[in-house]
Amino acid sequence: MPECHSAELPILDISQPLQPSALASLAEACQEWVFFRISNHGISKELYNKLYSLSQQLFGLPAETKLELGPSSSINTYTPHFIASPFFECLRVFGEPQLKFLCIFLRVLQIPFLANKFEFRAALQE
Repeated sequence: MPECHSAELPILDISQPLQPSALASLAEACQEWVFFRISNHGISKELYNKLYSLSQQLFGLPAETKLELGPSSSINTYTPHFIASPFFECLRVFGEPQLKFLCIFLRVLQIPFLANKFEFRAALQE
């Protein structure tokens, strides 16, 4: 395993994401650190806070409900804790069809996940 020479995560400036230096920095951060921070991404603090709050509501649903999220396919939409890691839980949404399904699913089950059923979709698209 490579030696760690720094205690600080790399910070990647993505204000110009297609610049060769930005791509090289991304590749290096992925290979050497796996984790990194991103700056100048254009996501406002307000949008970040909204997405965080909505995600907390979604992942706060009962496990049985989350296991039913998304259409059945060879690629599961929801991955619960302890499948990949005890610290990992994931809901994959690949584009508009799955996002629409998620909103309909929560509405049909009458789960009070969103006061406005389009809020999560709009925040993700933003």
